[in-house]
Amino acid sequence: MESLPIVRATGAKIRPPARCRRNQAQPTKKRTRRANGDGFLNHSFLPFWSFSGNRDRIAREYFHSLANICSYYQIPVPQTDLPFPQNIYSSWQEVEKQVKEIDRDNHCLILQYKGKKAVLAVIKTFDFSHCLFYIPVKAYWQWSQCAERERITELVTVIFAYLHQVVDIPFYAESGSFMDCQYDT
Repeated sequence: MESLPIVRATGAKIRPPARCRRNQAQPTKKRTRRANGDGFLNHSFLPFWSFSGNRDRIAREYFHSLANICSYYQIPVPQTDLPFPQNIYSSWQEVEKQVKEIDRDNHCLILQYKGKKAVLAVIKTFDFSHCLFYIPVKAYWQWSQCAERERITELVTVIFAYLHQVVDIPFYAESGSFMDCQYDT
């Protein structure tokens, strides 16, 4: 019993009142300005390139091809002081913009070519503006019936297979194609 007042004295601490006293404003709650659950959607990340091999070799191959393209198109070689993957990306963006100013159908790509890991290349695309192409099947049939044109027929067969499988030019009797509807009518 003698220790009871000592225990009560140590346990009793000054506590803030449970409610605000009269005429006192409640403390403001600290909040964020808005809900940032989707904040990552508003952020643009730097590109991530996975690569295997020597960084110096990749950079050397890329900048060698960059110098060749810049000398061919007579544009200045962009200078960057960024670290490894970002220097390639920023110089590619600048050259892409300058090459597009010369011809809007040109595109710059970074490719692997003949054992080289990173080579800058310019490709030119052709816009056919949604034209329909018809493969002359009757002329092909006449060629295939002639024994003298057997080698040409084999080559044309390979080209037709490529156009049908890769380029998606439909076969004339393929269900739902334009030519199929024309033949039906």
